[in-house]
Amino acid sequence: MEQRQLGLNIKRLRQERGLSQARAAARAGVDPATWNQVETRARKPNIETLERMASGLDVEMADLFAGYEIPKVEPPLPFNQVAEERGDEEQQRRSFFANAIISAANRLIRIVEDPATNDQKRFGVGDAASALADYAVEHVDEEVWDALTNEERRELIGVQEKLLEVVEQVTQHIEGRQAEEEVAERREKIKEWTRQLSA
Repeated sequence: MEQRQLGLNIKRLRQERGLSQARAAARAGVDPATWNQVETRARKPNIETLERMASGLDVEMADLFAGYEIPKVEPPLPFNQVAEERGDEEQQRRSFFANAIISAANRLIRIVEDPATNDQKRFGVGDAASALADYAVEHVDEEVWDALTNEERRELIGVQEKLLEVVEQVTQHIEGRQAEEEVAERREKIKEWTRQLSA
């Protein structure tokens, strides 16, 4: 998502509620300077800050991302190369990152299951989870898989399963043959990885 759009969305939501930046920041437990910097695009917020801002505005975090488009990004370094370059600290971050994605996916599932959530938002949530899952699958070829440790493989499978669960929840709420086929394809990839891990 373009950071400009995120800042504009947050500003619009705040103004719709008749809140000043200072009042919104106080409700969210965020430093007023941080709030201002996010709105004016001088700072990229982390997940925790976004969750707090959404809470302070009494909206779901997904509401901050109206008009979201999945950006094209360069593929990351293979996991083992990153770990070698950065050492044990990277292993801790990687585990934290996998847990953060799983936690975010759990929150997305709650949004999808909420009866007040409209189908358009459900589609957006499903698309975002699907794009994350696709990105991982596209960049984990046989060479990368072979270079991963078993722990890294388990993390990758866990993240894939949780993202697939989000897509499945969307599929349950919005019927669609194409979505069901995509879920089945992803489920097969996870099974393949699990078999390779067990071998």
